[in-house]
Amino acid sequence: METERVLLIVGHDLQNSNYKRVEHLAFFLARRFAKVDAISVTKMYDGSVTDPVWKKALLGIRDLMFKRVKVIRIGNVTNYVVRFPQRLTTLNILTRDFWTYASLRNYLDQHYDVCILADPRLAYVATRMKKLKRVNVLFYEDWDYFPGEFSDIPFWRQIMNYREHICIRVADGVISVGTYLEALRKRQGAKHTTVVSNGADYALFRTAQQKKTHPPTLIFMGTLGEEWGADLPIQALPLIREIIPEVRYLILGSGPAERKLRTMTTELRLDDCVCFLGKQAYQDLPGFLAEADIGVATSRDNDFRRFASPLKIFEYMAAGLPVIGTNFGETRLIIEKARAGLTVEFSPKAFATAVLDLLCDREMYELCSASAIDFASQHDWKRLFDHELGFIKGLV
Repeated sequence: METERVLLIVGHDLQNSNYKRVEHLAFFLARRFAKVDAISVTKMYDGSVTDPVWKKALLGIRDLMFKRVKVIRIGNVTNYVVRFPQRLTTLNILTRDFWTYASLRNYLDQHYDVCILADPRLAYVATRMKKLKRVNVLFYEDWDYFPGEFSDIPFWRQIMNYREHICIRVADGVISVGTYLEALRKRQGAKHTTVVSNGADYALFRTAQQKKTHPPTLIFMGTLGEEWGADLPIQALPLIREIIPEVRYLILGSGPAERKLRTMTTELRLDDCVCFLGKQAYQDLPGFLAEADIGVATSRDNDFRRFASPLKIFEYMAAGLPVIGTNFGETRLIIEKARAGLTVEFSPKAFATAVLDLLCDREMYELCSASAIDFASQHDWKRLFDHELGFIKGLV
């Protein structure tokens, strides 16, 4: 395989994605193949989000017309980044893949040995390349249940469901991040399947096992959206403070629910113990985890989150933190399999009870921490992708 070429269609910008599996996979493949071409999509304007609307529109349209494709080369990885007006939902879902293929058809090689598609919104790019016999085999990297993002908009849910079905039907193999997704893909007719779960950069996050002096601390890393459930610890803190007055809660991330979370914090008079730290650089995350005791993964139960395999769970574990997550879907399976924490109903009382159980029972805490470290060490990205490569080689 060392002399062959891979086309990786990820949708996410490799350099700026929150979903680090994308970047780790690209550079793992680069060590195994002679050439890796990655396709990703970005917003049409590169400037600051605080720039005036007229400037964003004017310069964005200019770049969309005359600088539509950015080519970024790192070693033997070439990342083709296509500009697209992503905020327009209708265009985003219906035309993103056609736009991307039209923009890149003269950039891409005439032939690739392996194509890995990781975003059904770019399905046409992969299926067209296969139809033209410009790729030998096609794999669907099954990271999420995309129709679940549109649970409240039936029309778009059906569109995304149709796109996923195309990916499953055309792919020679499906690589799912969890057992729930794999079972679904088998029911949908996938030819060959395997599970390659999410993981962590263990070498990076293990540095957080050396703890700094700090008060009892909960930590949440990720998107501040309603369904991600960062509000549950805030609601539970008054109950926890009755027993552990010095407890604090660190929130790392940004998102549409941030204002609501800040308002809730103030209304509950918790400004002295809830710390909004914003979005942090990936390399800096272990420094915050070294000052924390429990990782929070409390999503609300819906179709999208039920199938999700949250990266932060593995990163918490690699840092030696027990995890408290809600008791449904892939989150529950991961925590229970690892024996690295507790799963609870989405209620302040249940969450508070779990926090107190862990922080007040040192023996339980140490057992969960040790199990977390052991589990995370087995879910380092290299180990996981070695398994994925074996699956790919078996079908090439």
